[in-house]
Amino acid sequence: MATTIEEGVRAYLQEHISATEWHLHIPERGFSPARRFIARSAERAVFVKLGADERILLRLSDAKLTPRLLAGGPFGNTRITVQEFVEGQHPTRQWYEANAHVWARMMQRLSQVAELRAFLPQPGDETYQSLWRRYIGQVQAIYDRSRLQAHEQQVVEALLSSYSSRLPFVQGAGLVPVHGDPGPDNLLISSSGVLLVDWDNLHLSEPMRDAALVAWWMYPPSRWQELLRPFHIDLSDPSHQERFYFYISVWSLEVALFFANLQHRKWKEYFLRDAERAWQRRPPERLLIDEDRIARG
Repeated sequence: MATTIEEGVRAYLQEHISATEWHLHIPERGFSPARRFIARSAERAVFVKLGADERILLRLSDAKLTPRLLAGGPFGNTRITVQEFVEGQHPTRQWYEANAHVWARMMQRLSQVAELRAFLPQPGDETYQSLWRRYIGQVQAIYDRSRLQAHEQQVVEALLSSYSSRLPFVQGAGLVPVHGDPGPDNLLISSSGVLLVDWDNLHLSEPMRDAALVAWWMYPPSRWQELLRPFHIDLSDPSHQERFYFYISVWSLEVALFFANLQHRKWKEYFLRDAERAWQRRPPERLLIDEDRIARG
């Protein structure tokens, strides 16, 4: 491999895309831990990512859920993917208000890409009780590595204890692929349609999971049932309601800990409040879509 990652990426692009000069730029938005580049030549632009599985992106690309995959495979001790670079905008509140049906159809299409299951971690079973246990365990592991103020520790420990106390009562089964982090920074509106990007958190979960997050972050409670209806979610059903708020709360808690470890106070506090409010079944103080983009911090 070339002496630097950037030189290696250029060499890969010259071999697999076009034997021309490539200029690399690091995207300004996002918190993905993977190395990412926008690469431009005189003729075209592509998006390059290290650490992503090209087999997953191929299935998502074929389903027209993400920009077209152009190349991918081994790259030193990791893997590389090259996708078409799509010029577009991230959605506004006005877009969400007018396009609830578009978003719902896209997530339903994702859940139906059965070929993805072969490349995702396989749970021991597909019960929602086991799914809850895995989510709680993930957050506990992050919390064990985190440094928080005393009052924040109390909030986190109370939430984890309360989640666990409800485990014996969780019923239902059946997992599908979900994006995992379906916020506006991972949705791209282009002239050719609506696409999802950043698949680092793709995994098998309950179909309700991503719908719950988008309802909470992007829509006032008066619109929730409209958004949730295509997923057969009925918030008047106590079991649906509890799982709905759990998915919001536990993911908000995980995101809060992520930002705590980045020493990013504003977003740590924002998502910690969301974790508390969701578990208490109180609506959000402010919609995330109304906040400044996280990537601008």
